[in-house]
Amino acid sequence: MAIRAPMPFFRIRGLAAATALFLCYCAFAALAETPANREDAGARLVFMHAEPVKQTLQVRDERAELMNLKMWFKNEGKSPARLVSLGAMQVTTDKALTPPEEENYFLTAREEWSAKLDGTVQRGQTVSFTSRGGIDDQDWSDFLAKRKRLYSFFDVSYRSEGSDSKDETETETCVWFQNGDFNAINSCKTDRNRVLTNGQ
Repeated sequence: MAIRAPMPFFRIRGLAAATALFLCYCAFAALAETPANREDAGARLVFMHAEPVKQTLQVRDERAELMNLKMWFKNEGKSPARLVSLGAMQVTTDKALTPPEEENYFLTAREEWSAKLDGTVQRGQTVSFTSRGGIDDQDWSDFLAKRKRLYSFFDVSYRSEGSDSKDETETETCVWFQNGDFNAINSCKTDRNRVLTNGQ
């Protein structure tokens, strides 16, 4: 897949393109499945928190370590979520992004960094994802030293298991962090923190 950096201050290393999509299920107690027999009975993945994770890459004879964010979501809906796809990207910047820049990055993550998913998230369960592109040592050091902000753009698509509808639900997430603090979650200025069903 071709990688294009939409903004000049965003650098995606060639190695980052080879980072495997990470999908991890947390062993929370799952509630029993129930068919989605009403409009409000669908699956609903809601962003909860983020945590840093180190990833090791091996590309040919070269080995590298990148930092990434593990983004946790919880199915707060009334049906299991059958995962379809994930578009995700991390961006470090030395300034706050404007709404058009945020929108540009979000669309890039959704359209150019999309990957198919497989699996089901039961009611009440949590699931975590990471992007396919990590953060190099210099950018990560700048983030920890309070010189840069770290933005995270995620678009998770899924269907409500047990429903006759083929409509997909999307959980859009656009948040940013600063000062190396992942407890303080800042929302983007654009309206990209929402759950949509079939584009509505």
